[in-house]
Parts: sequence; C-alpha cells; structure tokens
Amino acid sequence: MMKAKNKLFPYLGKIPKGFESMLFCFHHAGGSASAYYPFIAKEEDVAVIPVELPGHGARREEDQMVEWRTLIGPIASQIQLLVEAYDKPVRLMGCSLGSLIAFEVAAELEKRGIQVEQLVICSHCSPDVESPGYKTSMGKKALKKELETLSGTDDAIMQDEEMLEFFLPVIYYDYKLHDNYKYDGKVLDNINLKVVAGSEDPYFNYSNMKNWKYMTTGEYEFQEFEGGHFFPYETGYFDKVISEDEQHEIKVLQHNRA
Repeated sequence: MMKAKNKLFPYLGKIPKGFESMLFCFHHAGGSASAYYPFIAKEEDVAVIPVELPGHGARREEDQMVEWRTLIGPIASQIQLLVEAYDKPVRLMGCSLGSLIAFEVAAELEKRGIQVEQLVICSHCSPDVESPGYKTSMGKKALKKELETLSGTDDAIMQDEEMLEFFLPVIYYDYKLHDNYKYDGKVLDNINLKVVAGSEDPYFNYSNMKNWKYMTTGEYEFQEFEGGHFFPYETGYFDKVISEDEQHEIKVLQHNRA
C-alpha cells in the first residue's frame, strides 16, 4: 500500500499494493474525497485516488479556492509526483464541477509531458457551452432550490436548517469557482474521452454535452445511464470505470464521434 500522507490525496494509505493503473477522482460542488471512498478497494489492479480540494472534508479548515489559476497547478504537481514515483498509466474522472477540474488538470499534465490515458466526464456540459442552473448572483434561496433540484444533498441536512447553514458556504464557494471558469479554447491531444450523463439529470444531457467530442483529438464516446445528476455514485457505473469493463449492462444510449 502507499503509505504517504498527503492532504490532497487523503486515502493514499488505502490503495491496493499491486495496482497497475491510477484513477484520480474529482468530486462535485460541495462534496469531498469521501464520495469516492467506497470504491477505493474495489479492484486490486486499480489505484482509485480521490482528490480532496481545499476547504472540503479533511481540509475543511483551509480556505476554498475560487480562482482556477491557483487551483490547477498544485493539483497537477502532486499528481506528477505520483506518476514519476510509480510509473503507472493515469486516468482522470470528475463528477459535475469535478469534470471541469479534471479537464483542466488533464490539460496541465499534458503540458508537462504526462500522458493521460483517459478522461471520464460525468454530469457536466462541454466547457464551451454556458452551464445551466444556479449562479452565485442568484442568492442563498436559489441555492437551496438548486440543491433540491439536483437531489444530491442528504434529506437530513435539507430538513435541518442549522446543519444546512453549515454546509451552504462550502457549496456556495464551489459555485463561485464554477462561475469564474472561462474556457480558453484548449483541445486535449490524444486523450481518450468518455462522457456520461444520467437519463434523469435536470440539466445535462446529450444536447449540451455533445461538444465534448471537440475537446480532444483522441477517441470519444458519449453514454447515457439510468439515474440523476449524481448517478455515478448510485447506479454501479463507477464499478465499470475502475474495472475498465466496457460491457455496461445499464447503458441506455450511446453516441460515437460521428
């Protein structure tokens, strides 16, 4: 097992010893690395490495970052250290906001000469398309409505006003980071791109995700699965990702690049 302690990768010590590839996972807005904890030891040959952003989970006491230029570089640097230490194939996966972060980290790694085998995008439109849903200019009431719409916040939290007030700032500043995103026209070089959506996602579907195919010169596929915005955590899809199993029994729709 990896024994190194690292704030960015809080579960390194849980990684299987004989892994053959590394999958770095980026959580959704308001989430934490713990969202991926159940999947860490699913496959002996895949090191599932959840990424903990400042201000989240075990790093709750740190200031959150709302500027992309200060967020991406340090993440890429830490991934680079692990890649150089273990010399294993690298994949990235993100859910919702995490998809944009994974995309930018992939581009930064590429600049540094590190090949990313695959980028898995879940539940987010392509970066050249304006994202639907909540904007921080809409205020707190609209943010609460957004959480209800996405159905990703525990009912116990939604029904407890005091607890909800505790979590709202973390979610708000993640949305602030999202608001500050500006696509600069980058295209990934030969990174295979898998784009997936939930059939019941209120915001993201093939119509606003199809342009991801223009974000790489590598292979591309789009798939839709049963479930909502947070379906990767709920439907068994993640198990398929970490096992690199292409026989997705729950697949309901697929589009290739054409």
